[in-house]
Amino acid sequence: MVKLLDSFNIKGINIKNRIIIPPMAMNLADAQGGVTQEVIDHYEKMAKVGAGTIILEHCYVDIKGKNSPGQLAIDRDECIDGLREIAKVIHRHGVACGVQINHSGSIAPSTVIGQKPMGPSTIIHPKGDEMPNEMSDADIDEVKKNFKDAALRVKKAGFDFVEIHGCHGYLLNQFISPITNTRMDEYGGIRTNRIKLPLEIVEEIRREVGEDFAIFYRIAAADNIEDGITIDDAKYLAVKLVESGVDVLDVSAGLGGARLITDQQGYFVYLAEGIKSVINVPIITTGGIKEPIFAYHVINDCKADMIGIGRAILNDPLWVQKAYEQLKDIE
Repeated sequence: MVKLLDSFNIKGINIKNRIIIPPMAMNLADAQGGVTQEVIDHYEKMAKVGAGTIILEHCYVDIKGKNSPGQLAIDRDECIDGLREIAKVIHRHGVACGVQINHSGSIAPSTVIGQKPMGPSTIIHPKGDEMPNEMSDADIDEVKKNFKDAALRVKKAGFDFVEIHGCHGYLLNQFISPITNTRMDEYGGIRTNRIKLPLEIVEEIRREVGEDFAIFYRIAAADNIEDGITIDDAKYLAVKLVESGVDVLDVSAGLGGARLITDQQGYFVYLAEGIKSVINVPIITTGGIKEPIFAYHVINDCKADMIGIGRAILNDPLWVQKAYEQLKDIE
């Protein structure tokens, strides 16, 4: 019987328990997106709490996809040394770690990137207020290269895996959603076309990093907006992602975030369970999970394989220690 505090192995990565600290934007980088001592100190603090894995906050693969001041960069080789220091600090505490790589697309603020944002189509994002430029074929090719190069930097910096950010309304989510993608070419229209860019990015990253390096993908399992992607769309994408080389699916929401979902803990668990029903790779779930016993039952009931605990651990660094105490008699 799989339990929350059991050890785990993913593609040779030894993980001491199934608790993950998910990506949470701290915005502590310098003006160029470089690693500061504050960033290192934050991740050392997180490495000490006892979780099995840490996924670094989303790092931009291109300045045109930067989301906010203080966001970490992974858009150039000069970023590698700083990120390597984070990996060393985390590994020193016996914790596995990876980096989430991202492009904000049409919700990259012009005040941050210094130009008009770009997206799949000339449609204002449901969470934005700027009309983006529609991406050309050359723009799409550049994005694919940027993701591929960023993934290789993650590997060179000494991390255990890379996570591709495909949800929360960012660029890859924008491509798969019919709300933000009304293109008439090979990257738009029918569902098969709208998922083409994420699949090509996964394939290019797999070729670049090799077969032994783990690829996670944070999947948008539902837009939670009328006419957006549904869990059935996400199931279809999940199967294709695994076929393309993804090792772990990290399940979250799309354009609308947690909109229309209860504020009770575990509000993405039903989405994770749906994705898990169609694929055979490990599944991560998150969504306001606060109580160790709740997390225990999610794992024990086979609804997910790993649990992301973010804000609860930020608020209480002893969360994992308390989980061991509370679950020792039933684990």
